[in-house]
Amino acid sequence: MAEPDTATLAVAPLPSSDDLERAEAFAREPFLLEGEDASVSLAPGMPRRVALEWVLKELAEGHTAPSSKWRRRWSLLLGLDRLLSQDEPTLVDGTVLSAHQVDALSGTLTALLAESQRGANGKGNGNGNGATLSDEPLMLASAAIPGEEDLPEELVEDEPDEEPLDWSDATPEGEEPAAAEAVEDPNAAKRFWF
Repeated sequence: MAEPDTATLAVAPLPSSDDLERAEAFAREPFLLEGEDASVSLAPGMPRRVALEWVLKELAEGHTAPSSKWRRRWSLLLGLDRLLSQDEPTLVDGTVLSAHQVDALSGTLTALLAESQRGANGKGNGNGNGATLSDEPLMLASAAIPGEEDLPEELVEDEPDEEPLDWSDATPEGEEPAAAEAVEDPNAAKRFWF
């Protein structure tokens, strides 16, 4: 994670240990991992601090569980952060993750951290398009064919009532019906059938 500014650390007070414990019980994820310095990990603007403040706000509003909006934004990030902080990452059932799986999850965590920090700053880092996370839902494109609504009604084909057939049962005139028995394949025994 990016190192926060030391001037920012002096200004914003750290959450109390009671607030931290309540938030961890509420979110079911740790906000401060073992061996971490709270002044660095929970510095203002850091992803875990933003998630913690959001949880504390929801607790103050009387929520009994994290909102779906909070879970969509922070659950994966906090869960991956917790999992990858282990010396030997393991699943709940005890399965040890392979180096390839750890590498893939690390890349996902890095992307989530970058996106959350970009959204916290309110602007991009200059390498992208400057898009930020928003509370408003995204407007998706229509599934209609572009320009179709502009065509006159007589040019728009109605859907057929019946599905067309790919074959016909009748044999065209002048052709003989297919042989009842297939020609024997001399190399059939050499092929491997799945």
